Amino acid sequence: GNTVAGSGSNGGEVLRRTRELNTVIGAFRPNYTLNDDEMTYEKFKEFMAKYEAEKAELPPKYDLPEFKSAVAKKITDGTRPQSLVSREEVAIMIERAIKT
Repeated sequence: GNTVAGSGSNGGEVLRRTRELNTVIGAFRPNYTLNDDEMTYEKFKEFMAKYEAEKAELPPKYDLPEFKSAVAKKITDGTRPQSLVSREEVAIMIERAIKT
């Protein structure tokens, strides 16, 4: 690899080669200071809620006839096309697709 033997993932010395013959320059990785206690479960839930809300507002990524057909057949209502989907929602859509 391009790290010095014994270097850790944080702060280890990384070797960078230059275009000059046989020249190696030592450089150091940034000292990452994010502690595990900085990200709480409550903060994580806030970030996920914000992420899910943003995804729910996005329009369909692709203009596919299959998606339009699924909406027309009432397999899905067509809302939140880029959102995460639960197993419950998948099961409902599968059942609706079988019935059509």
